[in-house]
Amino acid sequence: MLLAKRGFGEVNATASFDMISVTRLNGKQMVINAELIRTVESNPDTTITLVNGDHIIVKEPVEQVVRLSVEYGRSLRTLLSPT
Repeated sequence: MLLAKRGFGEVNATASFDMISVTRLNGKQMVINAELIRTVESNPDTTITLVNGDHIIVKEPVEQVVRLSVEYGRSLRTLLSPT
């Protein structure tokens, strides 16, 4: 999925069924299990804190990481069968 946001241009960050793809400061792509994210902060670099206490610093802005996490949550709800 190619995402675009005002002011950030096109960004190749994606959300799949259980992972979100982000870019470390060294330019390497990695995927993170969205369910393990505790907080996302701007310090000024975007810092993702996982539930186990690990910190991951990424290039994507906070808003984009949050958007990817929300998309992940929405994708889960679409998998639920209607009751």
